[in-house]
Amino acid sequence: MRFPNKITSLSESVIGKGAIVLRIISKQDLSIIDLYKRIKRSFVSFSEYVDTLDYLFAINKIVLNDKGDLLHYVE
Repeated sequence: MRFPNKITSLSESVIGKGAIVLRIISKQDLSIIDLYKRIKRSFVSFSEYVDTLDYLFAINKIVLNDKGDLLHYVE
């Protein structure tokens, strides 16, 4: 996981990338793949995307819905 430091800017870190994910997820629940298709230009790799989702799960900003197939924003 990339956190901001002297080398990594805020926008390149999981915190900055997390803001992009939350902006989309706060409007509607999406599957992991559908969300990635919408914002893949913002990520260098799928691995970076997964790290960002891990970070958002860890800080309880996103969860899976009851069926376990869609990401849901937690306020």
